[in-house]
Amino acid sequence: MAIIFGAASSNVSGQNGAVTPVDYQCRIMLGRATNVNKHFSLIFQTLSAYARKMAAARDKGDDLVDILTSYAESESYNPSARQQLLEFTHWMALIQDFRHISATRIMSKIIPPFHKYEDSTKALKQEVKKCQAVSEKSKHSLDTLEKIRAKSGETSSLYHATLDNYRQNHTETMHQLQLLRLHGKDFEENKLHDLKAILHNFVVSEMIFHCRALETYTAAARCLQKWNTEEDLKEFLTACDAMNSNENTDVVRTELPRWWWHHQGCATVFRNRR
Repeated sequence: MAIIFGAASSNVSGQNGAVTPVDYQCRIMLGRATNVNKHFSLIFQTLSAYARKMAAARDKGDDLVDILTSYAESESYNPSARQQLLEFTHWMALIQDFRHISATRIMSKIIPPFHKYEDSTKALKQEVKKCQAVSEKSKHSLDTLEKIRAKSGETSSLYHATLDNYRQNHTETMHQLQLLRLHGKDFEENKLHDLKAILHNFVVSEMIFHCRALETYTAAARCLQKWNTEEDLKEFLTACDAMNSNENTDVVRTELPRWWWHHQGCATVFRNRR
């Protein structure tokens, strides 16, 4: 970045509060670091919450599987329901396995790249502070140079000594600015690459889960289609009829006197003997 030394240098440096090219570059880099630090932190927190909610859904899914399995194993009058529910819970348990894999992948593979941005944003801010410090030093030496020029002219030895000091400070500022630009370029490149990769991996993970879940839910739906509710109802009614028949016999036995049943027994033995 070129600058004219001497009397015209004040127009380029931007005194009296004007924004210099160095200030402009520092503001850009500081803004990038602050923006990334803020939003990457929010993305990290949201993805973490997303994974936790998926894990919670997995746990509730496991609870549902346990309840349905317990009910199916206790079912004694609906054979079709028992068979299809046990198969249904198999597929539902498999879906919870897929949820577990997806939640684990998010926590172990997708989220970790965000961790480094706390340090990288701090490092970029430190580079900005270094650049601002040498820039302020350069501005101060320029102010001193202008005062000496106004008081002693440009031919005095003090002016030339101060001019040499300013040139040295300016060179250091340009060097630090170059380092800041390189650091900012690497930061921006890594940020773009990482965010793209993170979101791509997240989408792929979700696609894998939903594809597997769709196949498994389809298999579970087929189980329900094979569930013969009419057969189960028939089995239940048959069991009820048999139960009612036994209960009616027990009622008759309790209502008739004991001697009648003894007489019936003797008559039966007599008939058999004949």
